Amino acid sequence: MLDFSQFSDEEIMRLRQQMHTRAFLIMFEVLVFIAAPAAGAAFLGRYLENTVGTGAWLTYTLLAVGFVLSWVLILVRLKYFNHKLKAVETEYFIRKKKE
Repeated sequence: MLDFSQFSDEEIMRLRQQMHTRAFLIMFEVLVFIAAPAAGAAFLGRYLENTVGTGAWLTYTLLAVGFVLSWVLILVRLKYFNHKLKAVETEYFIRKKKE
């Protein structure tokens, strides 16, 4: 758990608001995490199909690998964010309860 004892009530409220704003930015990151591997796999697969003559199986394989990679990135990022948000929310509500 993170230590927030050195923060004032105003700083905790500001930090809470920043965390909620960050949640919206994470949605954009998720879009990039999904789109970048999918686009890269599609372009690379099509390029290899045309130059090497591998057929569509390589494109489909790369898309599947990109899909799995996307979800791994998303889950790692979500776990990190949830840990920080939970700590801030806990501290915020503890202080709010004391008032």
